[in-house]
Amino acid sequence: MLVDGASGNEHIHLTHVTDAAEATLCALQHPEPKYTVYNVAGPEANYRSLKDFHATVRAIVPSAGNVIWSGQGRSAGPADTRRLREDLGFKPSISLHTGLKLDLQTISAISNV
Repeated sequence: MLVDGASGNEHIHLTHVTDAAEATLCALQHPEPKYTVYNVAGPEANYRSLKDFHATVRAIVPSAGNVIWSGQGRSAGPADTRRLREDLGFKPSISLHTGLKLDLQTISAISNV
C-alpha cells in the first residue's frame, strides 16, 4: 500500500471510540462543568508515529501488508486532556493495541451476522 503525503514519522494522538464516548458521557452527566470545551484523546502512550501505528496493526494482523511511505506530512502534538482529567475526573484507558483488537472483534462479529 502506498501512503502518499506522509513519511511515517508524523505523530498523531489516537483515541478509541469507547474513550471518546465515555468522555462525552462524563461531560453530559457532570452537574456543573467548569468549561464548555474539553479535549478528548487516548492515553498518553497512544501518541504514536504512523510507522508505530502500522507496526501495531501488523503485530495483530500480520497479513495486513507493508506500507510505502511517500512524502512528508505534519505531526500534531499530543492533546492536552488536563481539563478532562481534573474537572470531569475522566482518564482514557483504551490502548492502541487493545483498541485495534476490540475493533477487529466487532468487525468479525458484524461479518458473521
